[in-house]
Amino acid sequence: MKAGTTEEAAAADIVFIAIRWVNLKHVLGGLPAWNGRIVVDGTNPVEWFDPGSPDANDSTNPLATYGIRAVDLDGRHSSSVVRELVPGARLVKAFNHLDVSVLDEPEVSGGRRVLFHSGDDMDAKATVRSLIEKAGFFAVDLGTLDVGGPLASLPFGPLGGASLIRV
Repeated sequence: MKAGTTEEAAAADIVFIAIRWVNLKHVLGGLPAWNGRIVVDGTNPVEWFDPGSPDANDSTNPLATYGIRAVDLDGRHSSSVVRELVPGARLVKAFNHLDVSVLDEPEVSGGRRVLFHSGDDMDAKATVRSLIEKAGFFAVDLGTLDVGGPLASLPFGPLGGASLIRV
C-alpha cells in the first residue's frame, strides 16, 4: 500500500477512499472508469470543525462537543452516495467505524480488534476480508452495502464507533 496522486490511486487494483466527506465529489469526479476494480469506502458523512469555533456551541448539533456535524444526505446512506461516484467499481465499506488512532493496534486485551465490512460483491468482500485479517484484525461481514453500510457508519450507525475485541 502506498500513497500517490489521485490518478495513480485510481489506476490501482484496490483503492482505499479515506478523505473528508466534503472532498468526495472533487476528488472522485472525472476519474476514468473503474472497470470492476475494488474500492474500499472508509468515509463517513461528517464534517470536522475547529472546537474553538462558534460551531462548537451550536445547540442544534448533538455532535458539536465532538467537533463534528453530520452531513445531510437527504435520507440516503453514505455508501449509496459513494457508489454513484465510483461507477463500475466493486464497492466495499470498511475501515470507517473506528477512530483512526486505534487502527495501529489490531491486537489488544488478548484479542483482535473487530473491523466491520459490507458490500454487494462476494469476491470483493473476500479480498477486503483477507486484507483486514492480514492487518491483524478480526473481520465481521455485515452483509450488503444497503444493510451493513448504515450499521457501521458514523455518526449515527448503531455500530459506528463500537470498539469490539474478538478474544
